[in-house]
Amino acid sequence: SAAAVAPWIPGIHAGLTEVDIAEWIAGALEARAAETAYLFAIVDAQDDGFLGSCGLTQIHRGHRFAITPRACSFQ
Repeated sequence: SAAAVAPWIPGIHAGLTEVDIAEWIAGALEARAAETAYLFAIVDAQDDGFLGSCGLTQIHRGHRFAITPRACSFQ
């Protein structure tokens, strides 16, 4: 639920709208193109239903590591 992950994911709240989500997806695509973050949807192989998400952010190429957000979300 939004309440469960809100402490770890800025911008998540109970009043989240489809427009908010579309803007987040657009930002995720921009970050991927800039190679600054890689965010993924986890979907059911049988029905393509959304199961959750995960990603790599805060990529430090010079030190060859990235940080996985503490709160990957799953439904």
